[in-house]
Amino acid sequence: MKRQAYATAQKQQLLDFLRENPDGQFTVGQLTAALADAGGENTPGRSTVYRHIAALCGEGTVRRFAREDKGGVVYQYANPRPDCGGETHFHLKCVHCGRLVHLDCDHLARVRSHIQAEHSFRIGSARGILWGECTLCLEKGAAQAK
Repeated sequence: MKRQAYATAQKQQLLDFLRENPDGQFTVGQLTAALADAGGENTPGRSTVYRHIAALCGEGTVRRFAREDKGGVVYQYANPRPDCGGETHFHLKCVHCGRLVHLDCDHLARVRSHIQAEHSFRIGSARGILWGECTLCLEKGAAQAK
């Protein structure tokens, strides 16, 4: 028998925080600390945050990303967009700040077709992420180099 997912106040606190910070990416430790800082009568502990974040990832409400620079994982609210996950929808992800940009570009459809036809590999664009550096981080790096 499949267990019923319960909508608890603690899960709602977590979801509200993530919705209020849609561009942020957080470790479980950061989420636990942020919820504790926000106060409230029933602040969830670390194990509860782990349990709820796993459920939210399973539902597709939250995305899980590996941290390339420091290891471990971070979580980000999966802003529901009707076009997110389509055949030509990819994401750009900054390796420095973690910013995620939704990219709808007809040019990528051609690249995707080329890769499938010439390299016998089908890209799943719903999870398609191109890693690089965003303009803000590039500007910060240029400013730090001076």
